[in-house]
Amino acid sequence: MPSLCLGPQITRRWWFRSTATIALVGSVRSWAGELPLAEPDSARLELLRQQGAEAGLPEFRQHEGKRYVALGTAPNDFMQGALTLCEGLADDFLDHFRAREFQVEAPPARMTIVALSHHDEFSRFLRTDLPADVTGIYEIGSNYLALYDGRSGSPAGAQAERANSITLFHEATHQLTFNTGLLDRNADIPLAFLEGLAMYGEVRRPRGRAKIGAVNRERLGVLVRALQQGKALLPIADLIRTDAPFTEASTVQLAYAQSWLMIYSLMRNPQAAERLRTYLNAFDSAQPVRPRVELARDCLGELDQLDQYFRGVLVRLSRGL
Repeated sequence: MPSLCLGPQITRRWWFRSTATIALVGSVRSWAGELPLAEPDSARLELLRQQGAEAGLPEFRQHEGKRYVALGTAPNDFMQGALTLCEGLADDFLDHFRAREFQVEAPPARMTIVALSHHDEFSRFLRTDLPADVTGIYEIGSNYLALYDGRSGSPAGAQAERANSITLFHEATHQLTFNTGLLDRNADIPLAFLEGLAMYGEVRRPRGRAKIGAVNRERLGVLVRALQQGKALLPIADLIRTDAPFTEASTVQLAYAQSWLMIYSLMRNPQAAERLRTYLNAFDSAQPVRPRVELARDCLGELDQLDQYFRGVLVRLSRGL
């Protein structure tokens, strides 16, 4: 898939695709980052306002929280709701990873949410014609997440509300991983870990009944159906070596589901979680890049043994469906 180059700094954008009640991540594209994280809130927000004005959107309104600022054209209840949900997610995220001895810190500056009224505004703001099932993105270069109110034009209110919350928690988890020190924004981290962590967080329910790290039944369902159909799971070494399985139609759903299973399985075992901490800490953009599989094997152990461990976890989880 070709990149979209709008400036000198090429970064990555994650797309979130939603279909009915099940949200499935689609693909990764390149984009130009416009502002580094260290810029003050006012400058970053003004740049986003200008981007909206250049797209012909109505003037952005603004809502503020403890850790976030939301701005955009979406209804006030949607924007305020997004703020409230993200504040709760951030608290849960920090508590969850600190309890497992990951070195995460509260973000040094408030994070940004761009909330738009409908899909047309969303596409215009992002300056590209997005498919209708792309409901949200996290822009790593400019460090904001953007989404639109999926209730617009949807006859299924409860389904749209759930799709909205999954989208928001997925993209907000991406944002948190890069703003709390868990991940280095400039490092070459395999998508399997980036997306696995986002899906690990997307399970949170709006009222917190399901927390970060709960079983992701949508992703688990993809894996169980694959086993029932006699499909082979992708070797973890292949998911680490290249990001291609995440962009190919024949493997994309399985790749994302297995990435969730990988993070879930590693986090459930204290020794495996320690190895995951070591692995994520090894990604330092200031250091020479090491071959992906070699680094993973050094930190996580023999990858074929991990394949067996993950499959065992999957079998146990499938019995609870």
